[in-house]
Amino acid sequence: MPKVIIRHVMIIVSNMERALDFYINKLGFKLMRSPRENLDPRDLKKKILIAFLSDDAGNSMELGYRKDEKYVKGDSLEHISIEVEDVEKTVQELRSKGIEVGNEFTNPSIPGRKFYFLKGFDDVWIEYVATIPEQASEIH
Repeated sequence: MPKVIIRHVMIIVSNMERALDFYINKLGFKLMRSPRENLDPRDLKKKILIAFLSDDAGNSMELGYRKDEKYVKGDSLEHISIEVEDVEKTVQELRSKGIEVGNEFTNPSIPGRKFYFLKGFDDVWIEYVATIPEQASEIH
């Protein structure tokens, strides 16, 4: 397998404003990207409000809020995001091992990246992400 890097972990929250207050003002995380609506990778017909935070080492955490879904306490780990250099090769290797990987997903609100999702152990979603070389200059 190629080298992998954990990009972030996403946590679903019951209230974005209170979650940001908790993680920023009480735990000391920094706001990397203010909350904004995105396409929900689980259902592209729906939206999800997301925000990114970082710790002092630069590691990031994504907070997500789905206003149209009932929040289930304790069921808040949404996904683990893993960056790989060659996502197509990685997906091919995973599929050759019998792992079911979804179709490629690109998100217009996140230019320069392509994503694949799979369900990992205990059905925890795992997101494989790679930079699209010809769009790399668009990433901010």
